[in-house]
Amino acid sequence: MDIPPLKDLSLHKILHDKTLRKGISMVLWRLFSLVLTFSSSVWVARCLGPEEMGRSGFILATGSQVLLFLVVCPNTFAIRLAKGSNCSADAIASIVTARACMSILYLVGLGIAALCGFIPASWSMLVLIGFLYPVLIALDAGWLLQAQENQPAQYKSGAVLAVVGFAYAAIFIRPGGYAAEDLTSRMLSTFAGLAAAWWFTRKGTPFRYIKLTKWRRAVKAFWESRILLLTEFVVYVFIGLELPMLAYLSTVEELGMYRTAVQLVSAGNSFLIMLPMLYYPRFIEWRKISSIYLWKMQKRFFFAAVVGVIPVSLVTLAVGPWAYGLVFGAEFGPAGLPFALLLVSKLVVVINGIFAWGLWARSKDGAMLGVMVVVAVFSLCSNLYFIPLYGMLGAASINLASEVLMVCLTIWAAKKNIRKDELDLYEAENR
Repeated sequence: MDIPPLKDLSLHKILHDKTLRKGISMVLWRLFSLVLTFSSSVWVARCLGPEEMGRSGFILATGSQVLLFLVVCPNTFAIRLAKGSNCSADAIASIVTARACMSILYLVGLGIAALCGFIPASWSMLVLIGFLYPVLIALDAGWLLQAQENQPAQYKSGAVLAVVGFAYAAIFIRPGGYAAEDLTSRMLSTFAGLAAAWWFTRKGTPFRYIKLTKWRRAVKAFWESRILLLTEFVVYVFIGLELPMLAYLSTVEELGMYRTAVQLVSAGNSFLIMLPMLYYPRFIEWRKISSIYLWKMQKRFFFAAVVGVIPVSLVTLAVGPWAYGLVFGAEFGPAGLPFALLLVSKLVVVINGIFAWGLWARSKDGAMLGVMVVVAVFSLCSNLYFIPLYGMLGAASINLASEVLMVCLTIWAAKKNIRKDELDLYEAENR
């Protein structure tokens, strides 16, 4: 098997192509979005306070749970399907129709629950405002932009979302505000981001691809993505479940404080994981050359990421809690240390993504599922034990520990799944 010589694997050569230009564009748009998101998050948190932030956060966390069932063809599978068919209309319709069908079932179920009085009166207004949130997320076109290798446009649509959210917060939200105002801002900005993403695809609107008569094609796509779907569910258990668990096992006020930390870290997280996302289509191309080629590239990215992550993590732990309390105020001060731990956790995700996206590029969905199950069991059991004792500090600590465990397991799985003959060649070259 012909493998490109080591000199052709130089990061200098790789980065001096269109990938670098895409990366620069993404960084600039993401920095712009981060500034607006940070500003609006601080303003909204100071205006609403921990309790109202907790109430709106509970609705959004519940929406995230619903979203698991709406995104029946996960983005990783959707990208692979679309890219494999050159983003054909049939491939797009398969994904969008599957998600639209599940969204219709969700809306019917929510309507029945409302008519039967299952929604408490104190929460009915918030549910009425936020019920479309998971549907809007499910129909977003971010996966299609990635399949088109047009990640800069994906970050432009994120900038549109940030601009709308910032404008609404600046104009309408004032001190002493309510959770409903926060939810309204989130709904409007999410819709704007969705509209912008589809516009950038140059493929029309999602309604163009909703073909309920083609439900068999949607069912086929769902079945083919079943392992990835289960993986997404497992990921949610060890990442997303901590927010509703805080509400159930602690207090709404503590959920509100922790939500500000999660929201701020999540905004930065999409910036931190740009490289793994940017190189996912390249991972697929490198895998076509050989598994060993992909493995060598992953190792180079891994060592570069570790060198950057360690010093930044130490600074974050030292300065993060103080800076967080200074920005958000005394009411949110207890969330300072959890914020620092969560930010370090997302720095670790950069390393994790190098090997996780590589496994998906090699269609090792089962291997990733096995890794996710182990981490999810660890996270769920640990959260059930530590959240009642330590609240949001326990949740943040387990989040970080789970990501470290994920890195170890994905490295092991990545090497284990290299073909034996290619691994023998690699080991012979490095003796």
